[in-house]
Amino acid sequence: MRVWTPQRRSRLLAGAISSATVVNVSRETRREEERWQIATSSYVREVLEVARASPKHTSARFDHANRELVIVGVGEPAEELAKVMRRSPENIRVIWQEAPYTLDELSAEARRILAAHPGRLHGAGPTHDGTGIRLRTNDAELLSADDPQAALGARYPVTIEYGGPVVPA
Repeated sequence: MRVWTPQRRSRLLAGAISSATVVNVSRETRREEERWQIATSSYVREVLEVARASPKHTSARFDHANRELVIVGVGEPAEELAKVMRRSPENIRVIWQEAPYTLDELSAEARRILAAHPGRLHGAGPTHDGTGIRLRTNDAELLSADDPQAALGARYPVTIEYGGPVVPA
């Protein structure tokens, strides 16, 4: 794989390839990354399966640069999940990040809010960190509301973003 880094954009765009520095990403580096992914894939699948089955689960994200799997949930991890996390391979770090609300709580509330305000909201879902609900609307009154949580009668904190209905492609 080659990555082209232009030193002088105008000359590169004009076709002067000599003005670019070529950085080669070695095949060995790519192979090492592939070996790491293969070596950790069954463990990652297992820990995500156990995490998602937990009533405390909110979300999960993978930080490739630091080789960390971050599991987000309420309180302490369930015992079964804690056991799986404790036996993580040396080449991957698993972190529990505490969140105020679970995925189930936030998802149910997002569906309730959407049903209570048909036509006014165009999308809703839990935030990835479990702190509330993200809503999409083009309703000017709601976008400018001082307290959109109260305006919607939401049980959890909400973030309002501008956006219209999703149109299928």
